[in-house]
Amino acid sequence: MTLAVLACEPATAAATLREAVALRRAGTHFALALTLEDARIGRVRDYVRGLCSTYATWDEVRLMFDGFGPTIADLRTAVSANERTQLLEVMRLADVVTVGSWDEYGRLTDAFGNVLADVEIVIAGDPAIPASVADERSDVVVYAPEDRADELGHFVIALGDYEVPVTIVARDTPTIAGRVAFVPPGQAAGVLGRARVIVDASRNGPAGALALARLGRPLVVSSCSGAREVLQGTNVYDPWNRRSILAAVADALGAAAPTVRTPHWTERPRERTQPVFAAGAPLVSVIVATHNRPVLLGETLAAIERQTYPNLEIIVVNDAGSDVGDVVAAFPRARLLDQPQNRGPAAARNRGMADARGTFVILFDDDDEMFPDHLASLAKALLVSGLDVAYGQMINAFVRRAEAERWEIESFAAHEALLDHADIQWAGALATTAVMFRRSLLESIGTVDESLTAAEDYEFWYRLAEGREWARVPDVTSMYFVRRDGSNRSNTGARRYFVAHQAIYAKHPSARPLVAAGRHAMLELFAQTATHAT
Repeated sequence: MTLAVLACEPATAAATLREAVALRRAGTHFALALTLEDARIGRVRDYVRGLCSTYATWDEVRLMFDGFGPTIADLRTAVSANERTQLLEVMRLADVVTVGSWDEYGRLTDAFGNVLADVEIVIAGDPAIPASVADERSDVVVYAPEDRADELGHFVIALGDYEVPVTIVARDTPTIAGRVAFVPPGQAAGVLGRARVIVDASRNGPAGALALARLGRPLVVSSCSGAREVLQGTNVYDPWNRRSILAAVADALGAAAPTVRTPHWTERPRERTQPVFAAGAPLVSVIVATHNRPVLLGETLAAIERQTYPNLEIIVVNDAGSDVGDVVAAFPRARLLDQPQNRGPAAARNRGMADARGTFVILFDDDDEMFPDHLASLAKALLVSGLDVAYGQMINAFVRRAEAERWEIESFAAHEALLDHADIQWAGALATTAVMFRRSLLESIGTVDESLTAAEDYEFWYRLAEGREWARVPDVTSMYFVRRDGSNRSNTGARRYFVAHQAIYAKHPSARPLVAAGRHAMLELFAQTATHAT
């Protein structure tokens, strides 16, 4: 039996109910194609539109937006009592209800409970994507040809500080655009042709993402669209969360294009494929600064030797500590450099980088651990993206001393690493162990600042981030040990970090109000911590 189809959304519930009754009175059966948008998308668009009409600068809009996400985390549907009553009656009359994804089915059951009619998942339509012969791969492209620019402010807020070009395809231009460029749909072919990463801004259903996936570029999709149900290898963002958008795009910079799941609608874990490198993979130099921790150093070197990456050298710089010659000699790819005087981690790292021969460099602490795929994951991100810096995720392990240099793990805590070009101007949240960069950058940015007695790695990342984007690896591939006895160098005093951050801020002045507010808050935090410690 061929069914008639009624298309409906909550706003048209009354009219659809009248039409449904008319069909059934005529003896006609029908399918209800129900579109139930995630209410959080509408809320975020309305909220940003209000911010842009209230505040004059991008910095002010972003500052106000950051507190928005948590207020809507549990809101999935926005159906009025009257709409709900009418839609339930339509569903009672329908033979089947079709929705665009299992995600939309979840919103349906949230709003209506047990649905009386049968439910089917149907991908509606196949949007035509403008074809282009260009293949420049330079821009992050947000594709929203049916949307007005003032509905896309959350993308402007999230990507407005990006160091690669960001272009949004939309119907018009917003009031506050920041550094983001807007182009009309008529120019979409040229823009998509130079896309390094494509962000699908579709509100409902995966049809748009499926069409964009045919372009063969890394793809970022909304968590509300259902696209991840039909595509493998996408990077997913929550539209109401600035950091989520930022992280998904950063992940995509070092990712491959997605593939279509076969069959559709099957739940699969994210496939983590091991990077495979042919002969001639670039040499990676691992710089390990150490001081009076021979047992921990040996454990760290053993973890580095277990790496799946085939071409690496290990440079151990002993910062005038106890002799570790025997420890280093046990590892064939390691060589030892002895500092004549104790000059601190910055000088030790600089000594190691001066001796390094690798194309890529990573600075690793002598008391942390890298999982076997750590170097391979970061190197792959650099090679795939063509960028100069890549960083991954780590987990914090809280440990207590068992005996001598032996430690026992008590608990774990997540540590999300995310480069934000505004945040990094007042705070460093990137672990030394998680960052790999091209050694050639040292010619332009210089080495680690040896005048700083704390936070010298943060200041180095600051310079490494100026004018360049980093590829982000979403996988957790290393572990940072937090020692309960306070022996971590980061536990050596809030006062030192207060002074170091003052010096870093003076070295890198900024006139941005957003940055000034962040720096003030950071110094206040260090000052309060130092006061409580005394």
